[in-house]
Amino acid sequence: MGSDNWLIEASSGFYSLFGTPLHLWEIWNTDCLPNSEQIIKTQRQMQRQSGEPVTVDLVIEPIHSQGQIAWLVLATPVEAQSELQEKAVLLKEIHHRVRNNLHLISNLLDLQAGTVNDERLSALFATTQNRIQAMTLIHEQLYQSADLGRIDFGEYLRRLTLNVFLANSNNLECVTPVIRVESVWLNLETAVPCGLLVNELLVNSLQHGFSDGQLGKVQIELTQVNQQIQIKIWDDGVGLAADFDWQHPDSLGLKLVRILAKQLKAEIQLEGNSGTTATLRFAELQYQTRF
Repeated sequence: MGSDNWLIEASSGFYSLFGTPLHLWEIWNTDCLPNSEQIIKTQRQMQRQSGEPVTVDLVIEPIHSQGQIAWLVLATPVEAQSELQEKAVLLKEIHHRVRNNLHLISNLLDLQAGTVNDERLSALFATTQNRIQAMTLIHEQLYQSADLGRIDFGEYLRRLTLNVFLANSNNLECVTPVIRVESVWLNLETAVPCGLLVNELLVNSLQHGFSDGQLGKVQIELTQVNQQIQIKIWDDGVGLAADFDWQHPDSLGLKLVRILAKQLKAEIQLEGNSGTTATLRFAELQYQTRF
């Protein structure tokens, strides 16, 4: 809005709420604009294009250009803010319920595993529980976060790594986790497959990289340069078998790694010299609109 109170430019949302520039000229008064050059935050009773009254939160900021002064005006109907708050509460509740349902599934698997005497089946139950826990952590962190659409993936990896070590602590008391992660924020679209992928790599290192009682460490590193994210997991265990074929892995875990890497559109590299090193590089996925 210019210094003469004429509307210079407005968004389509602004037009749909208040009407045409002529209509705006009728409803905007000079006292709407600040006399000072400070940012003004206020609330006003205004009028929709239909004539219906509406309470609006206003943020008015002066802008200088070529010796002229104009004002940037952001108008948000109070009812819209209320709707956003309601949606945020609803989304929080959804994350809470998803987390609780995943916990319930994990507990049911734990109960079922207690009825099985076969060690191989018990191990399969435990592996499935680990995968569920990897997803549960994401929804738990989203539920606790102020941003309901993104999580601090560095903090998530820290918690995930400790959980995986705790789940495998009986046979691996001498293996130490080393966690070096930056604060990298990821959306849900990226965090879920990435979390599952990292879970598989950590479990693979712990279950196949060390024999009982062997001293060692597993290190996980998360860095971001511009839009490129890198996760590196390496251990000083026995390394990869001589006949290991990354293109045609035998285990379900590594098959999942390949599937999830493809979903992430990620580049993944495995090396087996002096232990095993897995390097994952990717960019954050864009959220796919579903409606």
